Amino acid sequence: MMDKQRLVEVLEQVKTTSEKRKFTQSVEFELKLKNVDASKPENSFTETHPLPKGLSTKRRSVCVFADGASLPRARESGADAVMTRSDIEALAGDKKAVKKLAKK
Repeated sequence: MMDKQRLVEVLEQVKTTSEKRKFTQSVEFELKLKNVDASKPENSFTETHPLPKGLSTKRRSVCVFADGASLPRARESGADAVMTRSDIEALAGDKKAVKKLAKK
């Protein structure tokens, strides 16, 4: 069985020996449990771990794609933008407008 200290040591070693990148790197961790049937409800579990530096404070925008009966609800939802099928079709072929929308 692997203890917490050994796991931390291995992860630190991976981080220090890997080549430095010009972007934020992530470390993936995969765990295989022997003799555990994950399809059984009594063997399932969910763990949530907070990020060490928290979430980004950068404001995110929300765009809702809606049409028909869901359009009024989408407009009332408080989303930053609401687009219908005709709005999306109008963007077809206009790369500049698409990039501008994506940057919002």
